[in-house]
Amino acid sequence: MKIPTLLISILCSTAMLSQSFRTQTIDPQIKTLQVYPEHDITGFPLLELGSDHRLVVSFDDMVFSERTFYYKIIHCDRNWQRSLLGEMEYYDGFTVNRIDDVDLSQNTLTNYTNYRFSLPREGDSFKVSGNYAVLISDDSSFDKVDAVVCLYVAERLVDISSKVTSSTLKGFNTHYQQLEVEVDNGAYPIQNPTSELNLSIIQNRRTDNAVRNLRPTFVSTARQTYSNIGELVFEGGNEYRFIDFSDEYRYSGDIDKIDIKTDRYNVYTLPAAARNRSYLPSNYGNANGRYIVNRKNYHDPDYNADYMQVHFVLPADMEYYGYDIYIVGDMFDNRLDDNSKMELDTKRNIFRKSVFLKQGGYSFLYLFVPHKASRSLPSTPSLIPFEGSFWQTRNEYAILLYHTPFGAKYDRLIGFKIFNNQ
Repeated sequence: MKIPTLLISILCSTAMLSQSFRTQTIDPQIKTLQVYPEHDITGFPLLELGSDHRLVVSFDDMVFSERTFYYKIIHCDRNWQRSLLGEMEYYDGFTVNRIDDVDLSQNTLTNYTNYRFSLPREGDSFKVSGNYAVLISDDSSFDKVDAVVCLYVAERLVDISSKVTSSTLKGFNTHYQQLEVEVDNGAYPIQNPTSELNLSIIQNRRTDNAVRNLRPTFVSTARQTYSNIGELVFEGGNEYRFIDFSDEYRYSGDIDKIDIKTDRYNVYTLPAAARNRSYLPSNYGNANGRYIVNRKNYHDPDYNADYMQVHFVLPADMEYYGYDIYIVGDMFDNRLDDNSKMELDTKRNIFRKSVFLKQGGYSFLYLFVPHKASRSLPSTPSLIPFEGSFWQTRNEYAILLYHTPFGAKYDRLIGFKIFNNQ
């Protein structure tokens, strides 16, 4: 029996709205999905409630003609599921709008159309803090969603102090970094901190090792402490690898060569070498997975930057056969899925991945995930087998504190801190 197309659309839409949201592209024609603060393209996607700052959302449609896209703003709980708030309770303005800032690509081998919008719109505002998901669709009813971006709206109701130490529950000056967090809520009374507070920690915007819903280990009237918690021990990892193909003729980072074909460019990275022996500071700054779209000597990279086929290569040594290997970084929304997973090429004896990327500079790491059938390997994703992991490594940490009093309809984001440990 065939299921009617309308029913399929309804089921897909219901599933999208009931699941946990995450930043992702769903339509394969959508590429280079970004959300960032105005004037800070590598900044964390967070706004302070009541400020006049905005976030920019940008993406490309690999169709060289203007289509009509819409976006829809949804308030979420701390676990990225739709909250109990109605639209008028969390947003002052229309939560569904058409995207009007559109440009066709210019002076590129690959044609595409760039779309941009800012949040909140002029005259609009967020009413409450918390997590927000923004759905993007060419269908104003949102029966089909083409992409999702996630962002934060926060308040500064408490003071958060933190430190990263190499003295961890797993040893001193080893592979790990441990966080300790202290919350000063002297100006913001909390009746029951143990049950009402939830702390989230995100390292380099990764999702595989993010820590959520932590309770304080020590509570008092005006100060809450999170210390000596196993979940707050992170691999230090290594400084991120880097490639820059902003100029098709003068490239830098781990790039071997760029071939120019009649229909597109091909970027070949140098075969990756293991870096698990010792810590070496990066020559390319502290990018921590970010990327910046750029094309040198052109006016606006949003529609002047070209697309290139980028080829990543890793040696297929026997010691790596027990793992799935992923490229981690913002270019893949820090997700471990088929889009970021490397493929084993037995003929060439390499792991490889080819990705269609917009011109610019990209930072990334190779993350190893043990096969489920392998009992001799640790069960969690790790950088240690290939990239190495060191206590000295510079990392970005985002600390997010949610408050949910008894009977509240939503998780209030009452404090945040975003910092690099060195």
